[in-house]
Amino acid sequence: NIVLEPLASWNSKGELVPQLAAEIPTLANGGVSQDFTTITWKIKQGVKWSDGTDFTVEDVLFNYQYLSNPDVGSADMGVYTNIDKVEIVDPQTVKVTFKAATPNPYMAFIGGYGFMLQKKQFEAYNGTNAQEAPGNMDPIGTGPYKLVSFKAGDVAIYERNPHYRDADKVYFDEVIMKGGGDAVSAARAVLQTGDFDYAGSLTIEKDVLEKLMADSSKGKIITAPSGFTVRVLLNHANPDPALGEDRSEPGTQHPFLSDVRVRKALAMATDRETIANQLYGPSGVPTCSVLSYPEPLKSTKHAWGTCPMDIEGAKKLLDEAGWVDSNGNGTRDKDGVEMKMLFQTAANALNQKIQEVVKAGWEELGVSVELKAIDAAIHHSSDPGNPDNASKFYADAEMYANGISAGTAAVIRYMQFWVSTNAAAEENKWTGRNVERYSNPELDAMYQELSTMTDEAARNALAIKMADLLVDEQVNIPLILRQNVSAQANDLQGVEMSAASTQTWNIAEWHK
Repeated sequence: NIVLEPLASWNSKGELVPQLAAEIPTLANGGVSQDFTTITWKIKQGVKWSDGTDFTVEDVLFNYQYLSNPDVGSADMGVYTNIDKVEIVDPQTVKVTFKAATPNPYMAFIGGYGFMLQKKQFEAYNGTNAQEAPGNMDPIGTGPYKLVSFKAGDVAIYERNPHYRDADKVYFDEVIMKGGGDAVSAARAVLQTGDFDYAGSLTIEKDVLEKLMADSSKGKIITAPSGFTVRVLLNHANPDPALGEDRSEPGTQHPFLSDVRVRKALAMATDRETIANQLYGPSGVPTCSVLSYPEPLKSTKHAWGTCPMDIEGAKKLLDEAGWVDSNGNGTRDKDGVEMKMLFQTAANALNQKIQEVVKAGWEELGVSVELKAIDAAIHHSSDPGNPDNASKFYADAEMYANGISAGTAAVIRYMQFWVSTNAAAEENKWTGRNVERYSNPELDAMYQELSTMTDEAARNALAIKMADLLVDEQVNIPLILRQNVSAQANDLQGVEMSAASTQTWNIAEWHK
């Protein structure tokens, strides 16, 4: 939201607030149809791009055409696939028609899924050449600031947008965003040296965070519920490099993680309590399920306490599955296949310590584990040519966090992570949300029903049932329900952390 803005964003209370929209469409004001098949947006009048041209409904229509184009390969394409059409009603109004009743119409054009790109800047790149668009590195926006310079993985510098609609309320003349480095250094730059005013996404281990807080003189730590669950993803496809183009493709089968007994054994050997108590502290709580937030979506069947660590039970499961150490080398094997795993995640001190805890439990079972740490910007890149892209999943296991942060209806989008037709694959440039390549016709059928349900209580019950199935099948290993942790300078005001929007969603209101 520094440069690009959506039609609306979620605030700290989980409420939608207009940004480029004039108002939030609802059932009450007629913006959402009674049958949940349409939503009609009105845009603010007089909004201009940073080049001085008008922001119009043509730009909104173009963003739909661009983000829904499979040749573009947008990571957010899944948000737009349930839309039948977007129509311009008048110079201030666009109407979105869904393919079916859509209980949660607040996804497209909203928050992180809705940053508006200028049609004039991107229309020549609405296809396979999307990666070549100069605007990818220098976008024209409607936000309070415009980009001055950008060095990938290092620093971005912004200055006031003279055409911003509320220019008088923008406090800072310049914004400097520093990337790279590590979370501890970022926190220290705010809390102790005062070189920066804000640092977000501080994934820092408990002892270090507590020391930083105790020694702080320039800033303070702020937290907010994130709704994000840290989990170990297990690859149900085969990541063997020998498969070439078929590596980790949905049609392949992992040599041992395709067996639910193996997956359960790995989960039983994972020490969630140590991870929570010794590494996370106040910034996270242990969980057995991928669905632990918000409260109406919490499972009782798989509540915390129902997934204790049990090394001996895990060993017994592997024995029953036929995975034994037949040659005495310390690693279990079966039919000539050794139980060797590559476990990858984004590089930061906390993640690497979690990896070590997980590795210790798995190796106690007789599973050989190699750890890999990847620069976060590379691991979470959407570049289809990047072999370390998390969605390509060229490993047996990987770890990261995602979840629900914007009301219970968002569970529809969240559950796409396990729908078989949404598996990440070469044919969709690895933009499919089902990174684990999990396939279960029962869950697919449940999702089809979930995606059209408008009764909140019934929808919540079905979502919990789906999440329980994921635990029963041990599709992955949930670890921690995380808190958002940021550092803020003592004299910085106006910051409003939101679980469902970017860290800087209301940066136009930041001031000293």
